[in-house]
Amino acid sequence: ATEKSDANQRAFTHKGLIREVDNAEKLYATKRVDLERGDLLLKGWSGFEKTHRWAEGLESEFFFIADAKRKSTIRFKCGPMAYDKNVRQKIRVYLNSQFVEEIALSSGRDEYEVSLPSDSLKDGRNIITFKYSYAKKPCEIGDSKDCRNLSVLFERIEFDLAGSSDAQIELSDDIIRQPPNTHLDYYGKIPKESALCFNFDVKDENLCGVVKLISDESVPEIFRIDSSGFKEIGLSGLSNKIVKLSFLTKQKEKRIATSGMSGKQYGEWKNISIVSTGKKKTPTLKKWDFPGRYDIIYIVLDAFHARHSSLYGYHRKTTPFLDKLAEESVVFEEMFANAPYTLASTGTLFTSKYSYEHGLINNESRLNPLVPTINELFSDAGVSTYLIAGHPYFKETWGLSRGFSKIFDQPGSSSDVGTVINAIRQIYNSDSNERKFIYVHLMPPHSPYFPPKKYRIFMDPPDGRIEPTSENLDRIESGKLKLNDEQLRYFVALYDANILMADQIVKGIFDYLRKSKILEQSIFILTSDHGEAFMQHGKIQHNTTVFDEMIHVPFIVRFPKELRLFPIRINHVSSLIDIAPTLSDIFGIPCQGMFSGVSLIPFILGSDPLDDYIYAETLLTNARTIRDATYKYMESPEGQMLFKISEDSSESRNLIDELPVIAGYYRQLMRSHKGERPAESPANRVDMNKLSDETIRKLKELGYVK
Repeated sequence: ATEKSDANQRAFTHKGLIREVDNAEKLYATKRVDLERGDLLLKGWSGFEKTHRWAEGLESEFFFIADAKRKSTIRFKCGPMAYDKNVRQKIRVYLNSQFVEEIALSSGRDEYEVSLPSDSLKDGRNIITFKYSYAKKPCEIGDSKDCRNLSVLFERIEFDLAGSSDAQIELSDDIIRQPPNTHLDYYGKIPKESALCFNFDVKDENLCGVVKLISDESVPEIFRIDSSGFKEIGLSGLSNKIVKLSFLTKQKEKRIATSGMSGKQYGEWKNISIVSTGKKKTPTLKKWDFPGRYDIIYIVLDAFHARHSSLYGYHRKTTPFLDKLAEESVVFEEMFANAPYTLASTGTLFTSKYSYEHGLINNESRLNPLVPTINELFSDAGVSTYLIAGHPYFKETWGLSRGFSKIFDQPGSSSDVGTVINAIRQIYNSDSNERKFIYVHLMPPHSPYFPPKKYRIFMDPPDGRIEPTSENLDRIESGKLKLNDEQLRYFVALYDANILMADQIVKGIFDYLRKSKILEQSIFILTSDHGEAFMQHGKIQHNTTVFDEMIHVPFIVRFPKELRLFPIRINHVSSLIDIAPTLSDIFGIPCQGMFSGVSLIPFILGSDPLDDYIYAETLLTNARTIRDATYKYMESPEGQMLFKISEDSSESRNLIDELPVIAGYYRQLMRSHKGERPAESPANRVDMNKLSDETIRKLKELGYVK
């Protein structure tokens, strides 16, 4: 480390890290597992629920930090998923894969204690594994709609680690105070011609600072800081790499630290920054010069996985019309839904908020009335807004229809070309407004996969076939029905036939728009709300995971020819959270500070993209992902996963153990998105008992309710 007299004498572009301390990893000799934050949880855990967290499945894991190999104790308060008074839940406890003890739980919530043997304890990171004797779904054993596979409810997990201090890393007045034997770890992509700069101060001559630079590609660099003052560490050898910057305060001589921050037993870190003397390219965002000049016709094909379209390289000719449309359109290759099901995804589309922000999570929730929708924004700005949809979720009940000037929801609105065209004809015959937003939600290719015979051209029915009814799809999802390879191919062929049907429905609408001269006064957009899975990762349909098959969707934008926007395919990773600001940009409606997404218009016009990753989640199963063009990081009850998506598009090789620094970088990004479920209130709840018989029938037909 090089000492400098004044850090401010040089001109730097820099990224300050002090304010990132909440998202950084802070590792202590672990005193307790924070079940709410969940930083130490590895796999087998459901989401936090106000006071507790359920273990999900037959095994769960978490890690903890020990600063010495001394005999220690783990204490926890828990209770079993009780279903039969004659069956007793048991927990087998393992430390670093070594069996420690088996505990038989009482029927209620109780306290338990297990001694951890010192010969199995490591100095640093240790893993505790709980193995359960059973797990049950509440929906199968009682009057519950909860179908998670639950085993034990945990209220508290704590440690008594011999010789450990209670001192914590603290941030006060932009100064990080760090006690001995703790780690503060930041992760970041290192820019060219950069350095790590900071001030270190220590009052105890027995303490020193340590900085470690760690990447998955090289040997760690370790710097000991023995004196106070400004320091600079060159990072030129780590340019363009993902690096862990680890800060420690250590004792020069071994002695037991005093409790807390008393006696100046800590080091102080100030002004931690990654600074660069290299020229930083400032992106110039091109602007849309035609605000309010064109209508927007926005078409959604429900449950359309982009990789099943011939437009996106699929081996079957499923989308001949879209293939042709792409020749005069902008096509986004890497567009993703922010949730793998209609309610949450459409809520994001209309609000540019993640599901943990807008609150529309399941059948019994409603779009938060305090979160504005683009339909309301557009209507307030004088844009006529129309909804053409027969989907039951667009009933007033769930809030997705808020703000529309008029709704067309007669039978056929979601699948019949003539019905949709008639609605569009009525709109243009009765509304002379120069600005219109028309949202069309078509059901195909969503299940049921029973298109007319003329579209079933990809595979003949196999002998002894199983039909993809809603009941059979539910049984497959629950594991009660198994498909052989030929039967699965038959399901896929029928789904592809549904896509072919959807393609032709869109063609019929498009041809009418062209013939009626509406097309050249409109911007025509086609996409989907989520994808569809066929057992690529053990799941069918959608809702349950954030693997690409459930979130990768097509996105096509066709502009009027007079704009001379030439067809292009954009490879930048984007998501549906960016749609609301994009549409607002087209209409020229200010939306500063309203949305979590950014407008895609500058990138369509040729600007370099600003965002470099997308975030998606399903709070139904507590699965989340951060994805960019190279890597995809996932967290779910099954554990943490990291895929090099640029080389492993099937998401089949988990690199979480091989690339711990890269995984840590994406885990840090994930922390900034870990929102809690919105607080429940009567205004945000849906009483399913008050739904009409027709709405319930449609929901059952689509597999949304049992």
